[in-house]
Amino acid sequence: FRHTFICRRLIQWQAEGKDLGNAIRALSTYVGHVNIVATYWYVQSVPELMAITGELFETSRTNQGDRADA
Repeated sequence: FRHTFICRRLIQWQAEGKDLGNAIRALSTYVGHVNIVATYWYVQSVPELMAITGELFETSRTNQGDRADA
């Protein structure tokens, strides 16, 4: 259920042209994840989201100094 919810929400936001950088952070908090890294694993099996979330993940890790607990 959570996997489907997260993936569908990101796909919808992408279609609406939302800023996924901010949206995925809000979604991560909404589903109770400590950080975006936990949310990333939910979408890794969806090819259309891999490119998008991969870029967001790398940007987030760079901005957080590669801290997994940030």
